[in-house]
Amino acid sequence: MLHAKGLDGAVLDEAVGAISGNKTAWVELMLSDEYGLNPRPPAPIRSALATFVAFLAAGLIPLLPYALGLEPAFRLSIAATGAVFFVIGALKSRWSLSAWWRSGLETFAIGAVAAAIAYMVGSLFRGA
Repeated sequence: MLHAKGLDGAVLDEAVGAISGNKTAWVELMLSDEYGLNPRPPAPIRSALATFVAFLAAGLIPLLPYALGLEPAFRLSIAATGAVFFVIGALKSRWSLSAWWRSGLETFAIGAVAAAIAYMVGSLFRGA
């Protein structure tokens, strides 16, 4: 991992020795560079508030085209919701070690699948 970061020769040997001699530094390096995890846990209250605000904002977005009387409301709702999923995922990358675009696409994909399932379930009850 350190060689991939550009270290070579004696500098690489010294860095490996220094890191492997410090168990905490070694574990943090393995968590971040090998597994892509953040070695420092996020603050629970801050995470909870961010989730709450994001949930409220994302929950209002699909309703806005209908509330504002925009046409075609359904298509605008789909596009706006997809954009919000991507933005939330991209913002989430601040706390994860994923690239912003990868995190955005991941959240978009998960949200799109969840929305499609919710739409299909709702369609089942349309005729009931």
